[in-house]
Amino acid sequence: MIFEKTDIRPRTIKYAIKMLKEQNLIREAPNWRDMREKLYLRNAAARTS
Repeated sequence: MIFEKTDIRPRTIKYAIKMLKEQNLIREAPNWRDMREKLYLRNAAARTS
């Protein structure tokens, strides 16, 4: 997890992910190797700009 590899609090990371999703910059996808986790991927629109 991100917060385990950084000194950033989990609440801060969750808020940042929420903001990125609201701005349609990332999307959530299932992690097929471990269904307990989610993957966050850049949206196609975010890649072009």
